[in-house]
Amino acid sequence: MKTVEIRRALISVSSKNQIVELAHGLSNLGVEILSTGGTAKSLRQAEINVREVSDLTGFPEILDGRVKTLHPKVFGGLLALRDKAAHSQDMEKHGIPPIDLVVVNLYPFETVCNDTNIPPDEMLEYIDIGGSALIRAAAKNYSHVAPLCDPDDYALVLEELNERGKLSPETRQRLAAKAFSHTAHYDAVIANYFRHKTQSTNFPVEIAAGLRKKQDLRYGENPHQKAALYMESGNKAWGVVGAKVLQGKQVSYNNYLDCDAAWRLVCSFANPASVVIKHNNPCGVSEAEVQVDAFRRALAADSVSAFGGIVGFNRAVDGETAQELSKLFLECVIAPGITPKPGKSSPRKPTSAFWSRPRFSPTPTSGTSAKFPAGSSCRNRTCPGRWKPSRWPAGPPRRKSRCPWPSPGRWSSRSSPTPSCWCGAARPAASAPAR
Repeated sequence: MKTVEIRRALISVSSKNQIVELAHGLSNLGVEILSTGGTAKSLRQAEINVREVSDLTGFPEILDGRVKTLHPKVFGGLLALRDKAAHSQDMEKHGIPPIDLVVVNLYPFETVCNDTNIPPDEMLEYIDIGGSALIRAAAKNYSHVAPLCDPDDYALVLEELNERGKLSPETRQRLAAKAFSHTAHYDAVIANYFRHKTQSTNFPVEIAAGLRKKQDLRYGENPHQKAALYMESGNKAWGVVGAKVLQGKQVSYNNYLDCDAAWRLVCSFANPASVVIKHNNPCGVSEAEVQVDAFRRALAADSVSAFGGIVGFNRAVDGETAQELSKLFLECVIAPGITPKPGKSSPRKPTSAFWSRPRFSPTPTSGTSAKFPAGSSCRNRTCPGRWKPSRWPAGPPRRKSRCPWPSPGRWSSRSSPTPSCWCGAARPAASAPAR
């Protein structure tokens, strides 16, 4: 595979971030720039010479801009194999010029899909069709074309072009991999949006997981391993990924697993509750009328294993409980909030992390959990009940109807004569587990 000279570039972007700088750099290298609509206008305002795609195709933009680049003269220039005689003959016969670089980013569907003020028909306009097709076409033909969809790569591409005058096969292959990941993620967010709209309780035959990296973690499962945290795109952050770390050192992979276990378990209770987790297993769990009593009972179940563990609460930590926590060495504390200012009377070790305001499932239909055995993903439908932050002080909302899910969430007998699911649905006596 040879290096590729860039003689012609197609630029059509939704986000104009750094695009003028890139276009200036390409223009200074003698690259002809094709563009569309708003992108062409922005480049002209920056005094960059631009040729409209409609001038190339001889066909105007139609359908309110829905069709701009979907034309054989564009995709022929992207998909043609330059070293294949038949393709070269077709290009010459139909007047199709080769396009060597595609610079495209997509309509921001991910950032607007949770906006309830946007009507459904308007939301559809944020689904990019032509842009995705351009990126995929360029990535498929990366032997001859370079796809560029991430502004973070603009400077690197310009640097290589300035130094070598060409893009190496390694660079084009790396850009192609990123391009396919980008369009796959984009489509996954859209699929997730429509799946939630259907409110189906069935497990679909296919699931596309759109994940975006939130942060690098301190280390992986073991200190010599690296790790990163990814969150589902297109949804509001929920669970531990939506928690705010108020104090403490950078969080590790194991911290996230343990805090997730603590949060899920402690949310099973309506009364003030506390759970102590060590190595993803509960050492003690308790609920009580008073928060500090719940913590003391949970700690008493296995005070030795609690050292260096994780503590979870389903209420904001009050001052008395914070004083008890300050007597221990803990890795993390996770709770809806903390009354005293973190660092004053919270866990005494400055390395202890205090996590605030995690959320449970954002919508009843999206409550699924996943485990990842080798080469697979096992998914479980969770209970649709959820706690709203404004209702935490008084406990979760109560419902009289039976839980609609075939496999309800955890059960808690509490002091009520009729045991019930934490979502508020009464538990049928026939399915009551042994106590």
